[in-house]
Amino acid sequence: MQRLVGTIILLGLVACPSDPDRPGDPQSSDLCGNGVIDDGESCDDGNSDDQDACRNNCAAARCGDGVTRSDLERDSENYEVCDDGNEDPMDSCLNDCTPARCGDGIQQSDEECDDGNENAGDGCSNQCETVGCGDGRVSEASGERCDDGNNDETDDCTSRCQPARCGDGYVWQGNEACDDGNRRDGDACTNDCQVASCGDGVVRTDEEAPEECDDANGVDGDGCDSMCRIEACGNGRVEGAELCDDGNDSEYDGCRNACIPAACGDGIVRLDLEEGAEGFEACDDANEIDSDACHADCSLTTCGDGVVREGLGPAEAGFEECDDGNLETDDGCDAVCLFEGCGNTRIDDGEECDDGNRIDEDACRADCTEARCGDGVVRFDIEDPEDEAYEECDDGDDADVDECLNNCREARCGDGVLRDDLEPEEPGFEACDDGNDDMTDACVGLCVMAECGDGYIQENVEECDDADEDNENNCANDCTANFEAWSGFRENVPLASFTDSGWSICHRGTYSEANGNLQQVINNCQGSLMMLACKQTNSETVQLAAYATKAEVTRDIGNGRDSHHVANGVAWYYSPGYSWGFFAPGTGLSRSSCDTAQGQAQHRLCWHTQNGGWHPVGGYRCGSRVGLNRNATYEKLILVAQ
Repeated sequence: MQRLVGTIILLGLVACPSDPDRPGDPQSSDLCGNGVIDDGESCDDGNSDDQDACRNNCAAARCGDGVTRSDLERDSENYEVCDDGNEDPMDSCLNDCTPARCGDGIQQSDEECDDGNENAGDGCSNQCETVGCGDGRVSEASGERCDDGNNDETDDCTSRCQPARCGDGYVWQGNEACDDGNRRDGDACTNDCQVASCGDGVVRTDEEAPEECDDANGVDGDGCDSMCRIEACGNGRVEGAELCDDGNDSEYDGCRNACIPAACGDGIVRLDLEEGAEGFEACDDANEIDSDACHADCSLTTCGDGVVREGLGPAEAGFEECDDGNLETDDGCDAVCLFEGCGNTRIDDGEECDDGNRIDEDACRADCTEARCGDGVVRFDIEDPEDEAYEECDDGDDADVDECLNNCREARCGDGVLRDDLEPEEPGFEACDDGNDDMTDACVGLCVMAECGDGYIQENVEECDDADEDNENNCANDCTANFEAWSGFRENVPLASFTDSGWSICHRGTYSEANGNLQQVINNCQGSLMMLACKQTNSETVQLAAYATKAEVTRDIGNGRDSHHVANGVAWYYSPGYSWGFFAPGTGLSRSSCDTAQGQAQHRLCWHTQNGGWHPVGGYRCGSRVGLNRNATYEKLILVAQ
């Protein structure tokens, strides 16, 4: 209708003749229309058409002159649709001679708005109507899906012009019981906009009214009760077969973790009660035995409770021999529950000691007499053999010549006491005992009497002893030598004087030689007597020599710094992994590994024997001459005689 009115007005304007007195138009002259532009004329087209480029008053046609040109095609320059002859932009013909329209950016009186564009979603529609949620008109371009013309949030169209739905935060009356605007199913409003309640099958997890479970039924006894609580021992509620439920995990109070009441005898000591309170337990050993450490009423066993404790040895704490229900003394059972008398830890009349035990092998005998050597009981409480009270044996007699000496040490060969309790054929029999291990005196080291033929040369009695019955060799059967016998040392003697008198050389080598396997050398040297000697290599004079029985010369005495033994007037030492040699008795020995002592140096000989044989450096000393390792100018000799 608005556009129709504008068109009628436009036609009327076009039909009206021009006004010769319109301001701005030149005044027509009598010559206007002659086709010649005269003075005062802008144009003169010689015709009477007032709607072309030259007006009938010879003024150039222009927009706003009130005459609508009709001589131009649409889209041509200066083409006019209308011309209302004014400059009012708010009427039906704009100042550019185009008709007013919705979308031209100029709001006419019949338009609610005109934003000059075709965007229908910017608040002004393409019909120049103001668009907004709540205007009652659905503007899909603005994203509206509904518009009921109100701001009521409880109907089916929200104030944001969106259809009401569960989860939009607004309660839709008649359709929703609640709407908290979220999709969290564990709070007060469920995801289907119903008020959460126990039994709806959804477990509430919010702090306002949390549920432990929700199995969508109101049945108790199925793990989730009718109040939506988990049915289990420890939840603080007595349920089902439970006899108690204190809601904690302490095993030491009145309700066990299995939801049964605590009881004396269940093996668990209650800790929640003060002594004297009903149900208090000092112990609980889960049995009804009254004679162990814990009574059947869960009280501790103590001396004086009238029950004799069993199962302990005399040396163990808590041991009781008796318990008469009191701590009185002199009534047969004393205050520590021991029979009064020996063993009660008190030294009573007639007692030498009382250590409170029944052990007979310590310092205080079981009869309360002090242990002593000779009481017939071997003490086991002392382990140090150097302790004077240490006992190896105790035969309870005063005989010093049997298997147990009067100092309570076991009899042994070499202790200086001659045993007389054994027959000659019995193990341990002694024919003599001189208290030493000297094999050259009247009593040899095995506690047998020395005799000719035993293989040991008895000093000052025998010249030799080869332990055989050959009377034709160098040692006669009466232990006299068939050669010149001597003891001690020989110096600067021709080697031939030895070999001519029954001695034979079984090994020789320089001090620079290892000389092979030592044990093999000794095995090859066959004879009852053995001599060690040394000399210069280029000389046939023996510088130093000494001999004894082969057994004495090769007796292994270990690697001790001063370990040695004496035979035939000479101090000997030998060990296959250290050194071999001799020296004058009483002058001191210092092996490291060979002898480095200097007392009577002229009577000292030492050879290395490490590594199970001759040491690669050979010898060390020959008399006073030392430092002979690897020295080829000195020679070592081993001689034997039968």
